[in-house]
Amino acid sequence: MQQKILTSLLAFALVSLLGNAQDLYPKNESVDIQNYVFGLSLNDENNEIKGEAEITVSFVAEV
Repeated sequence: MQQKILTSLLAFALVSLLGNAQDLYPKNESVDIQNYVFGLSLNDENNEIKGEAEITVSFVAEV
């Protein structure tokens, strides 16, 4: 019973901390990201990771 209470309190504390996370990186108002797609492929035989990104950007002001 005490184990369940302790686990519940720990989970509640963790969720509370994550809910207060903030993005402090300054936003660039000159760029508007319209869409993005990321792709990853993993190969266990040679420990290789490959990635691709497709990004649609709209420049709304001089950068």
